[in-house]
Amino acid sequence: PSDLPSDLPSDSPSDSPSDLPTYLPTNMPSDSPSDLPTDLPTVSSSEKPSGSPSIVPTSSPTFVCKQSRKNSLVNILMLNNETLDGGDCIQVSINITLSQESNGRLVLMDKNTLLWNSTELCGSKENNATYRTDLQNDGNWITWEMQCLSSPLADQKRDLCVAWKSGKNDEIMNDNHFVKVDGGTVQIMRGVAPNGSMVHWDSSDPGYTNPSIFSNGNC
Repeated sequence: PSDLPSDLPSDSPSDSPSDLPTYLPTNMPSDSPSDLPTDLPTVSSSEKPSGSPSIVPTSSPTFVCKQSRKNSLVNILMLNNETLDGGDCIQVSINITLSQESNGRLVLMDKNTLLWNSTELCGSKENNATYRTDLQNDGNWITWEMQCLSSPLADQKRDLCVAWKSGKNDEIMNDNHFVKVDGGTVQIMRGVAPNGSMVHWDSSDPGYTNPSIFSNGNC
């Protein structure tokens, strides 16, 4: 056969295709495309989103935190009088999240790496127990067992409903406090975020874990 293709197609084309297909695509699409797709899809992604997205979502959708402060210059976890409900999280930065797990633990993650948790234990699941964490204006960081907190018992002995707490009340009541992470260390700062005048508590102090609530052993 000729090394160079002719300018015009042959007047007498062959009856059968060649044994080896053309490796390079043609400038124009085929008038008769194949009924079935290729075995291997295109590896590279398209520049624009598909005009026909899939009907069924992915089996593992991306979880989005209800709260986000990714634009903060300081990795602030919680602000004064802020609440974190069970099952929710705060997006601190692109990679760092603080979560209130349904088992009662506060967990700080950097992607898949654990930076800190409030306890290694799991809270009780009796009576469908749920949990909530507050940063109080006295500087105490407290995780509450909500069923206990809503019971008549709480009116008499509210401390029995504390699942975990940093355990340090500030001598200056009603002052501003915030929680931040600094190089893997969690700190409660006194003062207005993001600066803060002094460290009120840090995670080298394990705080207090209520043994009557966290009685299920290690998670």
